[in-house]
Amino acid sequence: MRIALINSQQDVAGVNIKNHLQTLLAAGGRWPLAEQHELTFYEVAGRLIHQDLIDEKVDADLILFISRHASVHQTPALTVHVTGNYEGADLGGEPGRLAPAAPAWMHAILGNLAARAPEGYRVSYEVTHHGPTELSTPSLFVEIGSTATEWADPAAGRAVAESILAAEPQETINLLGFGGTHYAVRQTDIALSSRGAFGTWSRRGRSVP
Repeated sequence: MRIALINSQQDVAGVNIKNHLQTLLAAGGRWPLAEQHELTFYEVAGRLIHQDLIDEKVDADLILFISRHASVHQTPALTVHVTGNYEGADLGGEPGRLAPAAPAWMHAILGNLAARAPEGYRVSYEVTHHGPTELSTPSLFVEIGSTATEWADPAAGRAVAESILAAEPQETINLLGFGGTHYAVRQTDIALSSRGAFGTWSRRGRSVP
């Protein structure tokens, strides 16, 4: 499988993760992602949430967006999620559009993050809430949050990089989620304790468009 790892040059967390990925790969360790797949790094100038149609420029079967997560709660966090907008498009993409998900990959990386997170960091899914939406290639975001302190934290950058490189998706039971919090507490608990792998979900109990 061809896997593209994409970061924004203006995103401190994305650069942090990318640098650790490249350092770990250069050190020559045994990492399943590198051993079993073809990896390519891409860096863009703009924000990742606005990278609609980037898969037309990137030759890949899976896209991993490595990024920051921002929150008013300022809780140190490592998160994964798919992109899309159930209603409006305040943060990139198009209204009422969902990007193709990669639930087994999110499940694998989420489990690795839970095993490697630095002390004090929360690990979770996030609800589907931003762009890009206009993609044909399955993708996911892997993020460091929630403030500039965490974005630049080398321990967080290394934990995310290791979690990505160690990912080996297994056979999963793919699920949709409805309701709950922004950080999908119930869905995260299910995924970390079972083969249940969520693709997309909404905080509201409504049908998927």
